[in-house]
Amino acid sequence: MDKNDNGLGESPSSSAAAGDHTSPPDSAGIRGGAHDTGAGHDPTGQRSSGGQVAHEATGDDGPREHTLDPAARTVWALRSAMLGLGIVVAGGVAAVLFLAAVGVGIALAGAVAVLVVWSVVLCGVVPAVRLRIWRYVLTPEYVEIVRGILIRKRTMVPMVRIQHADTKQGPLLRHFDLSEVHIYTAASDHVIPAVARDRAEALRRHIIEFAGGSGEDV
Repeated sequence: MDKNDNGLGESPSSSAAAGDHTSPPDSAGIRGGAHDTGAGHDPTGQRSSGGQVAHEATGDDGPREHTLDPAARTVWALRSAMLGLGIVVAGGVAAVLFLAAVGVGIALAGAVAVLVVWSVVLCGVVPAVRLRIWRYVLTPEYVEIVRGILIRKRTMVPMVRIQHADTKQGPLLRHFDLSEVHIYTAASDHVIPAVARDRAEALRRHIIEFAGGSGEDV
């Protein structure tokens, strides 16, 4: 008998190869555990898939604050520019009517000064500051909104007070694939502006689910 025969017709080396063989741990399965946030996770809270919204509502240190989409700055700047253009046109008409009294040079200088100040402040500075300040928090218990430039406002809307939520898009928001999320209570209407369209729809859906779970008819 071969000294390497174990009596079963197999050599010890072949038995060990058959018995000790184990599959390597699935690293993808490990990564897919409690700390996996999904392939579409966006650390800024923007342009994420709808399924991320509920997962991102709270973190290890409590509720997470989310910012608006960066394109909000462009939207606000364009709105201010259009409003400023209207004011300049109206000012030009008024200047023509009173041209004889003030003179052409003074009228043109005044129009240019207004246009420059409006462009720098309301089309450049204000949208940038507004975007940096704007925050919102979504939890199963409440929605919190932080906004304001000169006066910082922090509004907390309990889910038990929310009656309805919807999304809205104007032509400008639609061009940038953004939406507004409107949250309605019996006394007021709260708006989260300039959120990516898919995320806005996910926010609306989760707000309705959370508010429905609180016992309110939404």
